[in-house]
Amino acid sequence: MLNFEQVNLIKDKRIIEYLKKQNYRICDYTPLTIYMWQDFFRCKYAIYDDFLFLKNKDIEGQVVFSFPVGNGDINKALNYLSEYATKNNLPLLFGLVPKSGLEILKNHFKDKLEFTTTLGNSDYLYLAGDLINLEGNKYRNQRNRINKFIRTFGDFKYQKITTESIPKLKKFMEIYQNEHIDKGGLYDYENQKTIEVLENYDKFELLGGYISLGDEVIGFAIGEILGDTLFMHIEKALAFYAGAYQVINNAFVTNSINEQVKYVNLEEDMGDQGLRKSKMSYHPYQLLEKFNVIIL
Repeated sequence: MLNFEQVNLIKDKRIIEYLKKQNYRICDYTPLTIYMWQDFFRCKYAIYDDFLFLKNKDIEGQVVFSFPVGNGDINKALNYLSEYATKNNLPLLFGLVPKSGLEILKNHFKDKLEFTTTLGNSDYLYLAGDLINLEGNKYRNQRNRINKFIRTFGDFKYQKITTESIPKLKKFMEIYQNEHIDKGGLYDYENQKTIEVLENYDKFELLGGYISLGDEVIGFAIGEILGDTLFMHIEKALAFYAGAYQVINNAFVTNSINEQVKYVNLEEDMGDQGLRKSKMSYHPYQLLEKFNVIIL
């Protein structure tokens, strides 16, 4: 019935097509997020009865399922997972479930479940117009930082990422990694995956841009659009250039949206207080909760 195999988004494009069908607006159900974290979470997939099933292992090694994505009968899909868990002597655990998915799980399993959520896992969702226009007193700090950047370093150039610009961005990543060489762990993993994304940039439907001063790249961002939401998955800037993060954020969103895009997802803060302060300073429209669910 469910036959899981290693995720390979480049080889099996059906995975991407299924992910395009969901409207959760959370980053964990987007192609690039899955591509970047598939090795860390040992992600496997199965496609059956018009559903995409994703199976991961958490940091403790427990098998955790994503909420199924597809157009079939969701109750049948949940039954397939229940049968798979029973057959393989696994607890039935769901991770990073969107709120709409939680309601479906409650309805399907009735009172036979428990769920938790944490602020660190919630995605920060913004109105696209807010991040482009930076209007009003609440965005004064962002405007001031951008203006100070221009006064200090001069006019910058924003360019879209192409295959020809990849070598420059990989050189940027060498400098960026040296700036953060002492962080290690997940930080190193994410940086290595960023380089891998650059090397496979033309194999995905990505949007990307970089800012430069003269010939020097000082920051870049990469994302993708699903439905009405622009996801900014990668955002890097050199620490020396104060205000560069505000510049690349504004330039990337301004140059990447289309008329269908209403929202921008800047992903979660993972409990990092510095990231939380930064993301909150942009005044999110909504925090998208994700739930971890245990079926009893």
